[in-house]
Amino acid sequence: VAGNLDPEAVRAVAARTFGAVDLRAPPLRPGRKVPEIEPESLALTMSDAQVKRRTVRYTKLVRVSEETGNTRSARLLLANFLTSQLAGSPNDILVEQQSVTDGIGAGVIRLLPGLYRVWLSAEPTPETSPEQLAEAMRSYLNGLASRGSFDPATLERLKRRFAADVTMINLSGERMMNRVVDWVANGDPYDSLADFPSRVAAVTPSDVTRLLAALAGPGRELTGILLPEANANRRVP
Repeated sequence: VAGNLDPEAVRAVAARTFGAVDLRAPPLRPGRKVPEIEPESLALTMSDAQVKRRTVRYTKLVRVSEETGNTRSARLLLANFLTSQLAGSPNDILVEQQSVTDGIGAGVIRLLPGLYRVWLSAEPTPETSPEQLAEAMRSYLNGLASRGSFDPATLERLKRRFAADVTMINLSGERMMNRVVDWVANGDPYDSLADFPSRVAAVTPSDVTRLLAALAGPGRELTGILLPEANANRRVP
């Protein structure tokens, strides 16, 4: 609820409506059962006459068997790292150092308890083939997980950025409400939202490293390449 409203009037309306609903346990959600993931690697190349730019997207679906509260907090910080320009990020390695793309999108998403998806998406430079970029993406993820413990200094910078973002969200009623809605819609208890910043602050480099190791482990990989040429679509195992 946003606007020039009397908070007490809003509370009264909520009490007359939602307050009359009997408390009861939420129904079972069988759709949230984590499915088995069959490790495999697929490549899909598609072309379209209307496409003007080459695009490569690498996605990997994995199960994280030992998920904890720290794992989920580490996921948020890792997702922020993947979209940053910090040392060791996709932008640093794939754009600045390897020059296989001029810009890259990335992220890691928690789909269900214990089920995560990591992805990288970019357009190759003119001198880089889509296949070369796809291999660079795959190698980046595996290399990130195998280089040892996550850099403590980088982790502290990510924590400070998160804390600053939370402060800005708390200054906006609309952003605060969106945060609450997203949190509850993801199946998370409302009461745990207030404690989340402190859990993020408690994340250690080992927490991030363990998550990276899981993301680099067996999973379902898909490399998608979209081309402007009018070739027939093909699926490569």
